[in-house]
Amino acid sequence: MTLFNDHGPVEIPMEDDLVHTSEHPFCPDGTCGCHEDETLIAEVAAQVAAGALSPEEATDLVSGKR
Repeated sequence: MTLFNDHGPVEIPMEDDLVHTSEHPFCPDGTCGCHEDETLIAEVAAQVAAGALSPEEATDLVSGKR
C-alpha cells in the first residue's frame, strides 16, 4: 500500500493475508489468482444469467471492488 505525505510516497507493507470468503471470493489484489479462477467466474456468470447480479455488479465483484 502506498500513502503520501509532505515528502512524497511512503510504502506501507501489507502483512495481513488476503481474505477470500464465500461472501467475498475476490480480493482487491489484482495480482491474486482469484481473479482468474474459472470456477469462481462461472459462478458469477450464472448469477448474472439468473438476474441476481447486473453485468456491472459482476465486473465490480470479480475486480474485488465489492
